[in-house]
This record gives sequence, C-alpha cells and structure tokens, in this order.
Amino acid sequence: MKTAPHTVLISGVGQLGSRYLQGLVNCSLPLKIYVHDKSQESLDRAKHRWIEVGGMETIHEVLFLSSLETLPQELDIAIVATTADVRLDVVVRISRQTVVRLWVLEKVLAQSKSGLDEIVSHIEKGASAWVNNPRR
Repeated sequence: MKTAPHTVLISGVGQLGSRYLQGLVNCSLPLKIYVHDKSQESLDRAKHRWIEVGGMETIHEVLFLSSLETLPQELDIAIVATTADVRLDVVVRISRQTVVRLWVLEKVLAQSKSGLDEIVSHIEKGASAWVNNPRR
C-alpha cells in the first residue's frame, strides 16, 4: 500500500530557503514539496541545489511555483523563508488559501508589532508554529 506523501511548502527560496530544500533530500517519508518564489532566478538556484544533493533520485515530488495559486487545500508544513518585508503578505496569502498544520517562520518575523500581531492572527487555531532564532 502506497503511503500518501506529506505536503511541504517552502516559500522564499533564496539562500536560506534553498538550503531548507536541500535538507529535505534525506527525509525517509515521501514528500510532495511545493517550492515557491516570485523570482525565477531563485527558483532556478533552488532547482540546481536540489539536483546537486541528489534530489532527483529521491522518492520526493518537487514542484517549482512562481505563484501560490496552485497550493493544495491542506499542507503539513509551511516554511516561510522570505524577507521580512513581504513575510506578512505571504503568510496571509497562504493562510487564506490552505490549512497549515505546522508553520516554520524565519526571523525577523515582521517590520512592526502590528505586523507581528497580524501574522499571529492568520495562523490557524490548533496549528503549531516554530520561529527559527537559534542565536537570540
């Protein structure tokens, strides 16, 4: 019996986001990974880095997207590694389109307290969130 893949979104695949993608290569569970960035250059770099670490030989399916419109109704994990100036907008757009079980948000989270409050308001009740700030 084939196990349904876990769904992962990485939004923002510049330097940090593309490294998140590389880190998923060794996951033993089947993943369907949605890789999102508005920049085609960033998407190309992420694809190259995925290939570089042997991603094409894995059990994972990877879709490279310049728009969030084709996301599934539910995601197991959403990793938001965008710059802080667009992070709020990205979290709002994702939360309006899909239900996310676990959020991973890169720091700096927002540009203001009101922006931070709005991010919190868009994370579903019952969902978990992790903020990556190991040095603070």
